[in-house]
Amino acid sequence: MKPGKNVIDEILNEEAFFLQQKQGNMNTFILDDDQGELLNKLLTLNRLDPVNRENYTKHLSVCIRSLGQKGSDHLLQILDTYKNESEKMQMLFLEQIATIFEQEMNSGNQIINVLSHYLLNCSLRIKELAGKQISKIAQHMPDDEKKGNQLLPIIIKMAHDDANEENRTVALQLFGRLAKIFGNQLCESFIAQEILSKGEDPKEMVRIESIRQLPEISKLVSQDFFLKKLLPFYLKKCKDSKQKIKQQCCDIFLQMSDLSTPQCKQLELSNQLIVFQMDSIKQIKGVAFRQLGRFIAQLEGDKMDSRLFDNYLRMADSDVKDLLPDFQVMFACAFSFPAVLLTVTCKKWPQMLKLFNQLWKSKDERVRKTLAASLHEVAKLIGPKQSERDLFPVLENIFVKEPNDVVLMGCVKNLSQFLQIFSNEKKEQLLEIFLFIQKDKKKWRIREQIAGQIDKMAEIFPPEIIFKMIIPISFKLCTDDVAHVRKIASEKIQSLVQVMDGTPFLECVVQNMYGFLSSKVYYQRQGYIYMCDKLMNSSNTVFEQYLLDGLLQLAQDKVKNVKFILAQTLQRHIQSDGKYSKDSRIINTLNQLSSDLDLNKLLQINQINHPINQVQIESQEGQEPQQQDENNQEESGDYLIPKDVLVQDVNEDEIPERNIQQDS
Repeated sequence: MKPGKNVIDEILNEEAFFLQQKQGNMNTFILDDDQGELLNKLLTLNRLDPVNRENYTKHLSVCIRSLGQKGSDHLLQILDTYKNESEKMQMLFLEQIATIFEQEMNSGNQIINVLSHYLLNCSLRIKELAGKQISKIAQHMPDDEKKGNQLLPIIIKMAHDDANEENRTVALQLFGRLAKIFGNQLCESFIAQEILSKGEDPKEMVRIESIRQLPEISKLVSQDFFLKKLLPFYLKKCKDSKQKIKQQCCDIFLQMSDLSTPQCKQLELSNQLIVFQMDSIKQIKGVAFRQLGRFIAQLEGDKMDSRLFDNYLRMADSDVKDLLPDFQVMFACAFSFPAVLLTVTCKKWPQMLKLFNQLWKSKDERVRKTLAASLHEVAKLIGPKQSERDLFPVLENIFVKEPNDVVLMGCVKNLSQFLQIFSNEKKEQLLEIFLFIQKDKKKWRIREQIAGQIDKMAEIFPPEIIFKMIIPISFKLCTDDVAHVRKIASEKIQSLVQVMDGTPFLECVVQNMYGFLSSKVYYQRQGYIYMCDKLMNSSNTVFEQYLLDGLLQLAQDKVKNVKFILAQTLQRHIQSDGKYSKDSRIINTLNQLSSDLDLNKLLQINQINHPINQVQIESQEGQEPQQQDENNQEESGDYLIPKDVLVQDVNEDEIPERNIQQDS
């Protein structure tokens, strides 16, 4: 049997599986028709059974491309077959039309004419989908003038269709989507006028749509036009007697505020938001409160209407927080809390402290999470004294008792920023808590965040505290059960060396590093390489004096993974023109490592900007060794080392809840 024949047979078997699938399978589409058969099927689509009709429609762009010139010659006939199809088939067809346009640019006029049929003569769902496809097609039309000449007449025709409110509604949607394409001048001279006109339409649905498109149009007109025409129109509609009109005005309040002048925000818009918050309709009132914090953040605190701040302080009260479902009001309040505090200044902290405590006691995880993630910003604003009095107890509670890792993560991410704010006494208390936290082996995400901030903590503390607290935490993380945590922590050790250089404590750091160099556990020797990586470019002499010889000794290591990490590190250093890139010791060591055929192949395959932490290298016998207990692992010979703990990219929201267990 020829080498590789088994592989070829497997490939043929896999291909045969797909070829044997029936065309009627909804999840399978194999285009095996010749051009004549395919064209006939597309032109007589109604004769196919429902499953095949749907399959060919879902892949219409592929079918037309397969037809080549025949597809272009019969394009209009193929597209016209869908005019009499069901709504479901028409929607599947329209999903393909933008791709077909890209393929058949020379037939652009025909495709746009076909789309105009669906815009003018079908149900609202079809019209809206056709409108979305028109917007996609417009992005691919090369000439702006051509876009206006081809698309604008269709939209104007729809906008002026007095007999069909759906056409007028979809026309307004298209005005909003295509406003940027039509340009500022046309937008101000024509499209904005259409929006204002349709705001007085006899049909409520059309008036609502004109308001919905107002922010998009407002972005493109001059500020003078906005302040004199569009903003007054908006404020007038805010006072409309129809609930849905007011609701839409309330929904776009922040968008209109973003475009307004500070004076308008302080006066007209502030008054309008207060009116919305007193509305008898629960939904309008709730949305107005939900937008309150972000609106306050746009104002000047000393000129702000005091009623806005008073209403903000009420957002955790039972009569306000339940206006909208899913804790939307409280979440919005927590999200904007630092921004509001920044606006009103720390003088208002005593009033906001009560609100803060109410938010912190919320049962909703999202509220506590966003508040926890912004505590460091609050601490910066109110200063060390008030932070230690009002926030430090909250932090202690989070770090020690918080049952939810998502909330805990929000604080740990900003650990170094907290440490900068508090006094040395409080800093040490926090570090003691971190020593406790990192003992929970299941919470690698938390340890990852702490490891990533070792360098920042080294800048904050004096050498004595670093020696007493930071060094033990750091080197403990370098032996973590999770490879990703170990690597991050090991790479940060260089910051401890830099800070301790010139102090009596440098020897302690170096001795700890020697412990990794002489370890019987292969990943700790890898850790030594990561520790040395950035130190190689350091301006001090610590690496040359204490660490270089040990690093080069690892070229004789018995485990190929260790040698590969070393080779990768040296290669990267030389290619980046590092401090020792011309050093004969470094070059000779890399050449020695490269003489190993396995390592040389891996160095060629793996890109320097995509380093690999775990590499499988087959032994000479081609067998994988049995995994050994890493804590008692002694290596001998060139064998495949066991994989490190795999780290998955998990969404923080999926982190399971913590179960704090006190050490006995």
